[in-house]
Amino acid sequence: MGAGLGAVKAIDGKDVKLSKYKGKKILIVNTASKCGFTP
Repeated sequence: MGAGLGAVKAIDGKDVKLSKYKGKKILIVNTASKCGFTP
């Protein structure tokens, strides 16, 4: 596997380390800021 992602920004703006979810299946939803699905 490649280097992967180290961290992402949560909806509240805080950084979330993806290592927290190692060994678990996660779904990352990436929506545009002007998309109707964005809260």
